[in-house]
Amino acid sequence: MREMIKAQSEAYMLGLAADVVYMQKPYWCNMTERQLKMSIIHPREYYTYDQSVRWPLLVFLCGGGFQKMDRNAHIPELAWFAEHGFVVADVDYSVLPYTEFPEPLEEIKAAIRYLQANADKYSIQRGKTVIMGESAGAYYAALAALTNGDKQYDVGEHLDESSAVQLAVPFYPPSDVNNMGDPQKPANIRVRLDNFPDLCSLMTKDSVPMYMIHGTVDDQVPYEHSIRLYEKLQECGVKESRLTLIEGANHGDARCFTPEIKERILDFMRKNLGL
Repeated sequence: MREMIKAQSEAYMLGLAADVVYMQKPYWCNMTERQLKMSIIHPREYYTYDQSVRWPLLVFLCGGGFQKMDRNAHIPELAWFAEHGFVVADVDYSVLPYTEFPEPLEEIKAAIRYLQANADKYSIQRGKTVIMGESAGAYYAALAALTNGDKQYDVGEHLDESSAVQLAVPFYPPSDVNNMGDPQKPANIRVRLDNFPDLCSLMTKDSVPMYMIHGTVDDQVPYEHSIRLYEKLQECGVKESRLTLIEGANHGDARCFTPEIKERILDFMRKNLGL
């Protein structure tokens, strides 16, 4: 079969910069350094026929019980958001026992500042940043959002850039990491995080909107953690916030990442970013 079709007026080639170093972290008694990296999905701007665009930024944080993470684990799912007009950056952060609070939060904020400093390079629209995460990464995503403007966590490079985010999307977040239900359950977090704050204690009327997604049979982070966050946000007057409970879904369940859920998230992000 031979045919000719009309090309779309808006079409973008996406690229993956998989090993972008955003920080050289002092390590091993400050005798060595360890690279912290990010993977960035962004539109190509190379040929004369490539369209010049600036997209809002979606920063993603992988979970892993605060003890492990891999920034590339969710790239296949996150590509959907890039296909719908977001630059996606999946970011490394340090994990236990090789770190202590607040180092991971400082790293995440440094990553956001790095991306703002390189906004033109990666076609990022400034001032429209969403932070998303799952499990432990969801805790850090919410924590980063709730500490907007708290300069004690802005350390390192690009301090002339802002680490503020405009929205947070936590998947099954532990709102209080030291109150995880039955400690005898093998799936629960096995470490104490005594100096990690209860997220609800940080909320104010100026907190940014959040959209929590949580399964009702989550055996690692009970869904009551998201209910706590949602109710506290409502109490503080952050009425744009949203909670979706997924009946019968467990921790990291594929049902939390269906096209229907992604469409709901996309609608929330576009509406609250004014897109």
